[in-house]
Amino acid sequence: MAIDFTSEKAQKKLKHIEELIKEVYKHQQVSKKDLEVRDQVINRIKDAFHKASHKDYPIKITGEILISGFGSCHNGSWNTEKSDIDVTAVFFDSLTHNHHQLIKMCSKIISKVAKKGTLTYVPASRVPILKFTEDVSGIQVDFNVNNILGITNSNLIFKYTQIDQRFHIMNVFLKWWAKSVGIIGAAYGFLSSYALTLMIIAFL
Repeated sequence: MAIDFTSEKAQKKLKHIEELIKEVYKHQQVSKKDLEVRDQVINRIKDAFHKASHKDYPIKITGEILISGFGSCHNGSWNTEKSDIDVTAVFFDSLTHNHHQLIKMCSKIISKVAKKGTLTYVPASRVPILKFTEDVSGIQVDFNVNNILGITNSNLIFKYTQIDQRFHIMNVFLKWWAKSVGIIGAAYGFLSSYALTLMIIAFL
């Protein structure tokens, strides 16, 4: 049976849902303080790499190195209380190097900014990561290498948030809802956060 969304009863329910979504968005959106903390964490990781000597690497690393945040910490659906920070190091002269070997090379440098006892290597088959708690802020960081696609995807999502605020509101709300009911997380066999975002874009 078709639902008559023009009825007074339906309009009241839709208004209630809209208010709920906006309330969640208000509490989940990124604050200026969040952005400052995010930038400070990423800058401390950058400093650790820039100050590292060649002996910190098991093999010689040459060329430009880019340290960048990506994912929710970059595209506007993140805050310090409820999310970790995704960071990647792009070694432009070693883009074809084995990711597992390359990230292990970074562990000594990352240990300089990680809280003691928190640095863990997660050997995922596709994108291995170093998980750690940043020593100064206490924020959880997921670090990987040469994730250029992750940066590109994050820039794309950020552009969408600038084009239409409705997308940003819906994205923040649905990610909050998906986490609340436990149906998001590629590592656990569910949709990834990025996949959910693409579905929202397709719907809109």
